[in-house]
Amino acid sequence: AWKEIFGNLDFWLLGAVAFAWYGNYLALQGLWGGPYLTEVLHLSREATGKMLMYTSLGFICGSMVTDTIARRFIKSYKNTLLAGQLLLLLLMTAFLGWAEAIPPSLLAVVFFAIGLAVSSGVMIYPVIRSMFPVSIVGTALTSLNFFVLMGAAVAQHVMGIIVGRFDQVAGAISPEALHAAFLLPIGGLLISIGLYACAKDYGQAS
Repeated sequence: AWKEIFGNLDFWLLGAVAFAWYGNYLALQGLWGGPYLTEVLHLSREATGKMLMYTSLGFICGSMVTDTIARRFIKSYKNTLLAGQLLLLLLMTAFLGWAEAIPPSLLAVVFFAIGLAVSSGVMIYPVIRSMFPVSIVGTALTSLNFFVLMGAAVAQHVMGIIVGRFDQVAGAISPEALHAAFLLPIGGLLISIGLYACAKDYGQAS
């Protein structure tokens, strides 16, 4: 099973998207979103928690409609995944600087929209189910989840290394440090989208 799975180039391309997708989500929601909001935008802990909650709410709302969008409108799991990841890519560039130039009310909309875009990532699962025979789908799903979890782990860890290379200002992380750190998952997502665009479209949604 592993020979068939890892011998499939499209599996690796899908794995790259899975790696970058969850890496971006956990970079924001899991570790570095909080420091960005408190130390760059100077939000209170309560306001930071609420802002991150909007991303979770967006993810929940998006997850309830993503499959419907794929089946009724886009008619393709691959293209639904690509469209959502392109939107995520655009929105994540907020953490390269422009999030600091918009009011908190609009920033809340951005965080909610990020959650909506992140929800498109669950399309990796119907895609992987369509790529392989039923007899090895379980192994394929487990193998794909390795990329998902490694994306989160690698992105957060390496971002920490990048942040550590910058001097702190009065004990706080500088905006430049976090801009540079967020460039890592954003750049990875851009590359993975370009690679996955070349993959075959499996399991047309209908």
